[in-house]
Amino acid sequence: MTDIPAQARKCAVNFEARKIAYRQSKEGMVLSLVIHPNEMPDAVATAGLGQRYVVALVALSDDDTPLSPAKGGANQKAQAQAQNSDPTHIAPRSPATEGGARKRDWNELSPAQQTGMLCHDPTFVRFLIEEIEHDFSVTCPEDAATIVRQQCGVKTRADIVPGTDAATKWSRLYGRFLAWKIAA
Repeated sequence: MTDIPAQARKCAVNFEARKIAYRQSKEGMVLSLVIHPNEMPDAVATAGLGQRYVVALVALSDDDTPLSPAKGGANQKAQAQAQNSDPTHIAPRSPATEGGARKRDWNELSPAQQTGMLCHDPTFVRFLIEEIEHDFSVTCPEDAATIVRQQCGVKTRADIVPGTDAATKWSRLYGRFLAWKIAA
């Protein structure tokens, strides 16, 4: 028996968006969102019209922390901000992280952190599908992680630590990805 919620979490795509419109049509309610180009998952962008999705939304505060839904929808602060801002403007993810700390540069991340982030990147997943030999269908981030582990010769991405053969293999794989992305 398939655990549908677990399967859905495994294959979910996520992105930040801003609500810009809400109206009723003969088919139902229409919610319009603006998504920054850097946030748009390829899987969503290339899906056919009429593709069905299960959707979960979490309101974010200015410091990227989740907001609890207030009675009747979004909280008053979020509503006031929405009324006083350009609804079509979406900035890339905030440089603040949990606790207000500065967002680290890519090279400051460990190889395991880099692989964790890229396995959720639709462009990196497409690179793996098109360029890296594998014998299974790549449909979600965990499939991408399996390929990365195989390519780096490790059982877990946490084993990709600086100064190891696995880290060298990861560096080469990442370099191939960058070259592929530039050539595309």
